[in-house]
Amino acid sequence: MILALETSTQWGSVALVHQGKVLAEEISDRQKSHSELINAMVERTLAKAGVQFSDLTLVATGFGPGSFTGIRVAGNVAKSISYTLNIPLFALDSLFLLAAQAKSQAQEHKVPVLSMINAYKNMVYYGLYNLQNDIPEALIPAAVVPVRNLEQVITQEKFLVVGDGFQTYSKYFPSGFTQKIRRPNHPQDYPLASTLGQLAETLSKKHPTLDWKSFLPLYLRASEAEENLKGILFTPLK
Repeated sequence: MILALETSTQWGSVALVHQGKVLAEEISDRQKSHSELINAMVERTLAKAGVQFSDLTLVATGFGPGSFTGIRVAGNVAKSISYTLNIPLFALDSLFLLAAQAKSQAQEHKVPVLSMINAYKNMVYYGLYNLQNDIPEALIPAAVVPVRNLEQVITQEKFLVVGDGFQTYSKYFPSGFTQKIRRPNHPQDYPLASTLGQLAETLSKKHPTLDWKSFLPLYLRASEAEENLKGILFTPLK
């Protein structure tokens, strides 16, 4: 019985997964309220499925990249549950989750998936994934890049794109880069806890889980306060 939590982007979600099925889930699109809503979302998700905390055998969380605060929200709740119930914790990155949600169309078109999350200040977190096999393979692991440099780091001829980074910055992409892009029908541009829970159920059988003390968030940038302190500037897009 897996409780999954994902709050690294604008959408926050909680899901309960058992034997590949999503028993219940809660989704919120209020990013600034993730910390206020997460505990109530967990309680409602368990109540919907008629499951007690003591029934949980694994807690899964997204560890970023994404919102600095958001990553900590789900991570801290997952650590608390792992510690309190003495159950293992499993963590996956948000870009990997985004790619997995486009698996069927990636296989249909036989192209990789570029996951792109808004990193603000005209930057995106990105990763490129091959989804032709059962488990997504990272062709380019999670990284961060200024939007103006995307064409230099993504050289494939064609690829699907998912993520709110596309929504935010697509109008600034060079025409040559835009021509390579394919968008899924009805794209899911935010990583979901339901996907996380299903992947965690599969992957935790083959990969090591964590204890609550071992969880580390994935921060690919310094915080905004740290960047301001260091005088790091960003170039406006035109």
